[in-house]
Amino acid sequence: MRGDLDLAVVLDWYNKPMPLPDGLVKAPILDDPADVAMPADHPLAGRDEVDLGEFADDEWITWAEGEFCHEWLMFTLRSRGIEPIIGHRAAETHTQLGLVAAGLGVCVAPLLGRHPMPAGVVTVP
Repeated sequence: MRGDLDLAVVLDWYNKPMPLPDGLVKAPILDDPADVAMPADHPLAGRDEVDLGEFADDEWITWAEGEFCHEWLMFTLRSRGIEPIIGHRAAETHTQLGLVAAGLGVCVAPLLGRHPMPAGVVTVP
């Protein structure tokens, strides 16, 4: 807003868009679909598609409190009447996926940056 930055690449969720200050313009660059990552033996692992509400009793592996992705997950689950159970927090997707592989919970896994997928982890849209 001071004029010393020409471009910012930011994360924006479909149901919780990032506020945009007056005078700035937003243009989408790409969509990064996010799936739910879960242990391969999870009861929902064989599904073609899941709803986040189906994970109401699961422990979530999420980002630190205050991080945009964490706040989105809390907002999304709470808007469906679900109080999320947070089991673990990790800043990196690969750490989160490692915790999923260890059977410690489920996480939201955006497509970009999640490969290679650890053995024993499946994702479902």
